[in-house]
Amino acid sequence: FLPGVTHMTFSGWGEPMVNPDLFKMIFLAHTRQKARSMLITNGLLLEARMDELLASPLHQLVISINGYSPASYHKLTGMM
Repeated sequence: FLPGVTHMTFSGWGEPMVNPDLFKMIFLAHTRQKARSMLITNGLLLEARMDELLASPLHQLVISINGYSPASYHKLTGMM
């Protein structure tokens, strides 16, 4: 952690919720750094990790939706 950091965002370079230590990192950001934390997720693992999410000191949750159907997802991202 760096002095003066007041906000941390957990996102990018893949889905952050697949990291088994995600909620440990959020807890450390809160307790050691006194930082506010934000998680940006595609939401696919919310149900599986709901207990950890609700017990965490997370300040903000953003769910990224890249389309309402497989076709719209492909149009937006170029991926299947």
